[in-house]
This record gives sequence, C-alpha cells and structure tokens, in this order.
Amino acid sequence: MNYLDLYLQRMHSNFPLVPTDVLRKGVHSLPLQSLHALKAEDIAKFHAMKASTWAAAAFGACFTDRNIAPDYLNTAIAHMRECFEVPSEDSLNAYLMIGSASYMMGEMNQFFRYAGFADAIEQNLMEMSQHLTSDRRAAVSAVRCHAQFLAKGRQVDPVMLRLPEFEDIVK
Repeated sequence: MNYLDLYLQRMHSNFPLVPTDVLRKGVHSLPLQSLHALKAEDIAKFHAMKASTWAAAAFGACFTDRNIAPDYLNTAIAHMRECFEVPSEDSLNAYLMIGSASYMMGEMNQFFRYAGFADAIEQNLMEMSQHLTSDRRAAVSAVRCHAQFLAKGRQVDPVMLRLPEFEDIVK
C-alpha cells in the first residue's frame, strides 16, 4: 500500500492516468468461489483492475525501492494476460498503467509495446461504438504523444501510434 500511496501522491495527483476507483477496487480481492460464478467480462474486469493497481504500485516503488518495482510490474502483466481477450475501458486503463510504470523503470521497449496496445484498444473500442470518457481518451492521447516524442529516431513497431485531432478528443 505504501507504494500505491506514493504513486497517488506523486503522480496521480498531477496526472491521473486511471480513475482512483479502479485502483481502490484493484486492492480488494474476490473469494475464489465468486470467480466461478462470474461472466468472462467480469473476470477480465477484475484482472484489469488488479493489473492497474499492481502497475501503479510498481510506479510508486520507483520513487523509493526500484528493486521491488519489477516484481510488482510482472504481477501486473500476469493479471493483464487474464484480460487480454476482452477489450474494455478497464483493460485500457491497465495498458496505460503498465506502459507508464515500464517507462518509469526505464523499460522503453515495454513502454512502447503497452502504449501501442492502449492505442489499439482505444481504436477498437471506438470502432465497437463503446463510449470512452474524455479523460480516458485524453490519457491515451497523452501517452501516445509521449511515445511519439520518445520514438524520434527509433523504430517503433507494435502499433502505428496516431495523433487524433483535438476536436476528436473532446467529443
């Protein structure tokens, strides 16, 4: 919890990548018997929130204990694997957090990969006519811009990161 608090104080208060309630829900666990009764979408949502929370803790750990951050990020990625097939706003949040934590840890290839995944999920959700809040779209655009800025002179392969027009973001 200390590392999650550090993330909330030092990063989230200035640039909230994911909604606070996602991180709060990601801290809570479900009894194993509950998992069997849930639909695939609900299980994916549960794992996506866990992934976001573990990635936020990895991000926070970078401020004081960089040695533990990779373990937290690996746990986040393990949860992400459980919701990979179900595109949702929750999985978008997880991709944003994992990418940002990867950047904080200096894992640039991983940052580009997860920024690309977030970009692809956003596009996929919009094509499926699923509503994304303006703050989610702004967060994706900010990470996309960051990735494009850092990519100058680098080969970035995962997904072609596109910059939308400002009017598209505020819709």
